[in-house]
Amino acid sequence: MKKLMLGLMMAFAVTAEAEWIYGGTGTETNPWNIGFPEATDVQAWTNGTGRLTITGKNEMMSFNLIDISTPWPKTIKEVVVDGEVTCIGDKAFVDCGSLTTVEMPSVITIGTSAFKSCDSLTFIRMPLVSTVCDNAFDGCDSLTSVSMPSVGNIGDDVFNSCDSLKSVEIPSLFKIGAGAFGGCMNLTSITILEENPPWCKSTSFSSIPASCTMFISPAADEDEWETTL
Repeated sequence: MKKLMLGLMMAFAVTAEAEWIYGGTGTETNPWNIGFPEATDVQAWTNGTGRLTITGKNEMMSFNLIDISTPWPKTIKEVVVDGEVTCIGDKAFVDCGSLTTVEMPSVITIGTSAFKSCDSLTFIRMPLVSTVCDNAFDGCDSLTSVSMPSVGNIGDDVFNSCDSLKSVEIPSLFKIGAGAFGGCMNLTSITILEENPPWCKSTSFSSIPASCTMFISPAADEDEWETTL
């Protein structure tokens, strides 16, 4: 009984602290305020079944700048970003091990370590994302396929140790950071349809299988690509 009471007190304390910082209880009628620079620009709530809805305009705040973790639990299963939200904040969903589905049709930037170690995430589509910051999907070891039709910049270690990743579609890519695909041991295909090869580090594709096939634009100079990559 004492352990139960202590657990309830701790849960209440965390909820109260989150409400004090984020201005709400995380319901649709009393959402958390997580926008930047204006906190009320972006709001979020859960529905009690593992679905997190994020709506509003502009950017989410970065969660590595404050001493408390995100207001939502690590057990969320689905994230739906609607409205005009343009940026997923740093560490927004780090270690959300039950997260399987993400919808973000308006997002342009994925923050640092935003989805790091989301072990249950299997597929991600980012239709408008142009920048993916460092370690964004680092350690997502169930991730098998990624579609990024608008991305131009991929930071360091973005897909590092994504052991199950098999295919990546990146039609327009200009920069790939160090270790971006490091340790992706099951990668079979990478599609980059730019005519010119992207700027990249010597470790950008370290430890990927020799059998991995890269598909490039028909107009591209193969010799130039081989020299660059």
